[in-house]
Amino acid sequence: MNTTKSIVRPRRAPVTPCRPLDEALWYACGQRWAVVPLWLPQPSWEDHATTEPAVIRGWWTWDPVAPVVLPTGRDFDVLDVPEEAGRAALGRLQRRGVRIGPVAVTDGGRFWFFVQAGAREELPAQLEWLDWAGIALDIHVHGTGDYVLAPRCTGPRTGDGAIWVRPPQGVHSPHAGPSQDLPEVLPMLDALAHAVFATVLAPARDHAGATA
Repeated sequence: MNTTKSIVRPRRAPVTPCRPLDEALWYACGQRWAVVPLWLPQPSWEDHATTEPAVIRGWWTWDPVAPVVLPTGRDFDVLDVPEEAGRAALGRLQRRGVRIGPVAVTDGGRFWFFVQAGAREELPAQLEWLDWAGIALDIHVHGTGDYVLAPRCTGPRTGDGAIWVRPPQGVHSPHAGPSQDLPEVLPMLDALAHAVFATVLAPARDHAGATA
């Protein structure tokens, strides 16, 4: 019996916003994550991202259906791996009792692990320390100057976004640092690297050897 699927089954967020404005306010006020609408020019996202409700209401009053963008590298970074590897790593982390932050799955077949900001800068040195240097692991980091579209809290996979597997939990104090409850990258990285190797690289090498 495959227990991994049951471990990582999507669960409901504390609230279920149904409009982009509700969604933006939930991220900004409940999680203290700065947001911008997709229609703003990308180079300005980092400068304009905000948690101010009045500004957010103004943006989504002007365009009520605008997708919500979460700039990365400010409140968090995102580790991005293939879905099969992400599901395997999540199960492994849960069994080990490792603290895990929010996790989302994209409609394009990727898993997003939300971690403390700064992961992009730390990744090369930490992969080397874990003896994964020089291996072409399919692990990407969304950090400073990048973004992710805000995952939906519930609903079907529609082909153009993401949905929470483990949504952010609780409401942060307005005086709290936005990254304080997110995990550091190192405890997550070893499990992700092993999962990517086991589910992506090793099968590909076995197939190449069998057809040589």
